[in-house]
Order: sequence, then structure tokens, then C-alpha cells
Amino acid sequence: MNDPSRKLIILSSHVPVGATEPAGLASALEPALRDLPGIWLGWSGQVRISPTELAIDPTLQPPRACFDLLADSRDQLAFAFCNRTLWPLFHGLRTRLRFDDAEWDAYVRANDTYARHALQLADLDATIWVHDYQLLLVGASLRRLGHRGPIGHFLHIPFPVRELFQTLPWGRELLEAVLDFDLIGFHTEQWADKLRRTSHKPGRIRHNQRTTRIGVFPRSVEPASDLDVDLGLDAMPDHDLGERIGDRHFMIAVDPLDQTKGIPERLAAFRCLLERYPEWRRRVVLLQIVVPAHPEHDDRELRQDLERRIGQLNNSLGEADWMPVCYLDRNCDRVSLARLYRAADVAIVTPLRDGMNLVAKEFVAAQHASDPGVLVLSRFAGAAEQMAAAILTNPYHPEGFAQDLHRALGMPQEERRHRHHALAKVLRANGTPASWSDDFLSALRHPPGDDPVTVA
Repeated sequence: MNDPSRKLIILSSHVPVGATEPAGLASALEPALRDLPGIWLGWSGQVRISPTELAIDPTLQPPRACFDLLADSRDQLAFAFCNRTLWPLFHGLRTRLRFDDAEWDAYVRANDTYARHALQLADLDATIWVHDYQLLLVGASLRRLGHRGPIGHFLHIPFPVRELFQTLPWGRELLEAVLDFDLIGFHTEQWADKLRRTSHKPGRIRHNQRTTRIGVFPRSVEPASDLDVDLGLDAMPDHDLGERIGDRHFMIAVDPLDQTKGIPERLAAFRCLLERYPEWRRRVVLLQIVVPAHPEHDDRELRQDLERRIGQLNNSLGEADWMPVCYLDRNCDRVSLARLYRAADVAIVTPLRDGMNLVAKEFVAAQHASDPGVLVLSRFAGAAEQMAAAILTNPYHPEGFAQDLHRALGMPQEERRHRHHALAKVLRANGTPASWSDDFLSALRHPPGDDPVTVA
């Protein structure tokens, strides 16, 4: 199974099985694995009571290898330490933190499993690129198992402030494991700086006779112009959606079902908009799309809360021929989303905290430059670091948030064009998903020699 011709192994917690896959990481990994022959490795989503061999499918693009987790560790990895500890910790949700020794132990074992499988696939000198918070210990595991090649990690979510990170009982072990990577990538400078402050070291870090670098690589999106489709309301994913919107102003929000995305806060601000600026009643519709989570990750309490809030808002402010909020609980393909983005007058992207948030960039990419929509963006999203030409809002302040929505809905075309031009310039500077992965892998394989070095 070990193939010396494989020069790159990419690890993520899951890999899509089969030819169908969501847009996203795969669009960046496919060209990287084509140019530097290798394979994408992760969990299959299946559970077994006894170990199984790796399953490899070289016919897919990108090629993939997957494995089943053991029943005694799978729930704890997927639902416990990652979801109950790391996710709220890294997003600053102090009240949702949970610390449990058994869950930490399961996280350690699972990371060791990923590392052992990676070493089954290629020589000890291969390049390994690890993704996200589920696999923060893999670099240390690979080093213990004798891997000699470069190992990089990209963290797609925020990094917490030092004081919050220090509440983690295993914070020292986790930080030392993170510093066993050669290169750690973030979407924005603010998240990279928080890791530097937590490690008390600027620049390059000397750790365990190795040099660790921290870099910033903003994730990019594919241009919507690559879609050979007519983007418009005439081809909505929901047959009666166009009729329900009609000639009203159309606002869109697209989020996974997650506490950090600020959906309840958005609904509160939208209600405030309609109450404080009654001229928008009957003239505006908010389409809230909630992308379903995997059944095992479904936050039923949050889902019920959203459905209750939307029902109350529509019942109290809606009329027989106008419902203020249209709620879709479904996946939409890239073409359908691009059509919706193009048709929208306003996109509301307002997470409470986010590593980047590509919805903001996808909305901008889908706009027509002559008559673009307006992006209302949370100042706490990583994307706000680059996209200052959006209307930056505070999702925690419903009155101010509502005022920003009012401003967006009434923005004159000249200002919309000016803001869109500045935002589109940012997207062009970011390149493509393929260039994003190329930049990271080039930095990983060919480190500069003149950065300052500090010793951890």
C-alpha cells in the first residue's frame, strides 16, 4: 500500500465517498494532488467494531483513501472533544465549554489513528498537509512515528485569545503538538497573531530541534463567471420562491446549522428593521437558507429555536400575501446558490465569529458589476479583515444591525458599484482555490531562510 510515487498526503477529518462531493476544499485539493502526485485521506463516515484496511479509490479526482473508525472512539471524536471543547473554545463560546478527560484521551487516540494511516500510504519523506481542528495532534504523532518530510497544518477556524486557551486543561500538550508542524496556516492575520501571542513567540519558532512557521493564506473562491448559466430568479431551487419574492427587495443569508453563525441575532435585527423602518414592510423578503448538518451533528435545540423565531416573526408582522422570512432547510448546489446570490439585493453574512466565511466572497463573485447587491458582513468574520468595503456590522447590537440593513436596502447604485469594485479587487488578489493550495504547499516545501527565529 505504501507507494513511493505519492509525494503528497492530505488529511482531513472526513473525505466525501464516491464521485459526488460538495464544492469547497476538493476544488483546491484536486489540482494540488494532480501536480504533486498524492492522495486525500480521511474518515469514511463508517464505524466498525474491529479494525479494517484502508480503502483506496484512485479513479476519483482527487484520489482518495478512507478508513472506518472503531466504535469505542468514534462518538467521542466526532461529538465530544471536537464539538464540545475545541469548537466553542476556538470560537470564544465560554459558556458552552466542556472538559472531560476521557474525551481528550479519545481525541489523542483518533489523531494517532490518522497518523498511522497516513504513513501507510507514502514514504517517510512525503509532504503531509493536515486540515483543521479535528487533527491538531497529527503532526506530533507523525514525528513520533518517524516521519521526516514537511508537515503543514491549515486551521480553517479562529484561534482563541491566550487567556481563554489557557483554560484548556490540556492546553500545553495541544500547543506543543501544534508546534510540531513545520507550517501553520490561517485565513487572517488576527488568528495567526493569537497563536503567536499564545506561544509567546513572534516569527519562526524553534521547537524540538525543528522550525515552526506561522503564515496567513486567505482562502479564495471560484469566479462565478466560470458557471455557464443564466444567473437569475427565473431558475430558483424552489419553484414558488420567485413568486413569493416577486418585485420585492430580496435579502439572502446562507449558513450551516451552528450556534456561531448568529442566525437568532440576525432574525432579531430583521424584526427590528421592520419595526423601526415600517416603510420596508411588504417590500422586503429575507431568504434564510440553513444547510443541514450531518444527522449525527444536528443541533435540534437550535433548529427548534430558529423555527419558533421565524414562525413568531411571520405571524406577528406578516400578511396573507407577504411573509417576511422564507426559510429553506436544505442543501443547494453551486449553480442554484449563484443564481440566488445574483438575484439578491443584500447578502447578510453575520457570524458571531468565523475563520473566514466564504459565503461573503461567493456572493461578491456572483454579482453583476453594473448593478451589484450589497454585502452586510459581521466585523467578527475573518473575511472582514479583507472586505472592508462591505457594510461591517455588529451582530450583537440589533438596533445598529437593523440600521445597517436599512442602509444596505436603500443604497444608491453608484455607491453599490463603488463598493463592489473594491470587493471584487480583493477577490482577484486572492486568486483561485488552486492558487491558494499552491501558495501554502510552496511555502511548506520551500521555507524562506531570513525570518526571525525564536525558541519555544
